[in-house]
Amino acid sequence: MSGKSKVVVEDGKLNLPNLKRMRFSVDQLEMQLREKGITSIADLETATMEPNGQLGYVLKRHARPATIGDLEALLKQGTWATESKELFQEVIQDGHSRPIDSKIQ
Repeated sequence: MSGKSKVVVEDGKLNLPNLKRMRFSVDQLEMQLREKGITSIADLETATMEPNGQLGYVLKRHARPATIGDLEALLKQGTWATESKELFQEVIQDGHSRPIDSKIQ
């Protein structure tokens, strides 16, 4: 395993000259992307073909999965934290303020 990684996607756009040099088709690239759960080339910031044949990639910010850090940042803003606390307080105190639909009972 020798050689250098080749960039095959830059800013959501295919790098066709590199694909041709490697004798790698767009269909083969799409197959590897689907195996990794990537549904759109436009969601990629960068993708590289490694010397061992593996695909390396970085998703654009909007396509990345939410992390615990992202969720904690939202909670610190107070948008969800107060609502969640009030909901559980209501259940603990057994004072449900919303009537239950008779069809559900």
